[in-house]
Amino acid sequence: MYNNSYKGFGKRKRSRYRGGYGTVNRRTKIKREKGTTHLQVIRVAVALLMGTLIIGGTIIGFCNYDSGNPKAVPNNDTYVKDTDEDLLRVVNRNNPLDSTYVPELVEYEGYSVNKSVSKPLENLLEEAKNSNIDLSVTVGYVSYEEQEKLYQKEYNRLKSSGKYSDVKAQAKTETTVPKAGCSESQTGLLVSFATSEKSNDFQNTKAYRFLEMNCVKYGFVLRYPESKKSLTQMEGNSRIFRYVGNDNAIKMISMNMCLEEYSSYLKSR
Repeated sequence: MYNNSYKGFGKRKRSRYRGGYGTVNRRTKIKREKGTTHLQVIRVAVALLMGTLIIGGTIIGFCNYDSGNPKAVPNNDTYVKDTDEDLLRVVNRNNPLDSTYVPELVEYEGYSVNKSVSKPLENLLEEAKNSNIDLSVTVGYVSYEEQEKLYQKEYNRLKSSGKYSDVKAQAKTETTVPKAGCSESQTGLLVSFATSEKSNDFQNTKAYRFLEMNCVKYGFVLRYPESKKSLTQMEGNSRIFRYVGNDNAIKMISMNMCLEEYSSYLKSR
């Protein structure tokens, strides 16, 4: 509408002034239109750039973790969406489980694990096998009664060494072998891995590097990172992984959060 009416105005002025005022005015309008168009293009370019930076930052965040660069984006064969609140249950000395708590368990290669863990764990170990990685499970579900026996055994070992008082032996034990009710092994969601590779430190093995790169695809995260022991109240342990589900695992790693941090983050939202 604007362009058509403008042409009429230009013709009337051109017949009287031979292209004077009408021509100049037309050019001025065109310049303004071009200037507006350029501004719009710049705005669109800036918006696209910002969107690219945000998306890129998110992808990089997914890929970064405490000590490696795991493949955080699962494929359709391994991705499982979990909403069960039990997957994010934090269990420690401040949040103990009752002695009667027993999750729904299934047997896997001689160990009991939470039903939610069974299939993802099977898929994880299958990929390890196909990748020629020696990886096996050494600990799954541990009952309340069995956990108490493990705690007492470790406590007695430290106490008999003569290096610790009763109080210090108890405090030290709780950072490696929790008391009954204070261990997430009772949820059946905690899994400890081992390998036949000869190494004094599991973190230096091919098995650990495989877990580091692939655990997120199957909904697992390293439960007790060395850098988070002030939050977990546990010594760092590269063998112990916790099943939290794909969605949660991806978010935890993208934000570099342990379970305690992630649980608090969700509650604060």
